[in-house]
Amino acid sequence: MNIAPKKLQFKPVDTSHKEIVLSWLDKEHVKAFYYGEGLQNTLHNIKWYVAEKKTFTLDLLIGETTFLGKGLAHIMIRQFILDQFYDAYFFVIDPEASNTKAIHVYEKAGFKKVGELSPAFNPKPHIMMRLEVASLKKLLKK
Repeated sequence: MNIAPKKLQFKPVDTSHKEIVLSWLDKEHVKAFYYGEGLQNTLHNIKWYVAEKKTFTLDLLIGETTFLGKGLAHIMIRQFILDQFYDAYFFVIDPEASNTKAIHVYEKAGFKKVGELSPAFNPKPHIMMRLEVASLKKLLKK
């Protein structure tokens, strides 16, 4: 399957997406990393905020198994950030250290490892990663 990055589209989730999102969250490749108090994990990321710089966090999953292993994830991340958050300064993300596939994808998208943490609600080690959006903008100009 060959999907042109220009064909990716992003839109806010609403109640009409509930069933498909729930089906994605029930996939075996997703359940290993999306469980428990994930929202608390996102809130925990606030400590990585850089004063007076627009900083966002990101959680990514590919629910449809037909899209796995196609090299789309890093393209999707970059395009999403540049399309929806062009004025952001940083994005932070904190995959489990054991999630080597995610870490590889985030590094390919431009995220850098900046620390480690073990959230109280999930004592498994996590890697804190940060992306400077300006670095993506520079890639566009090349």
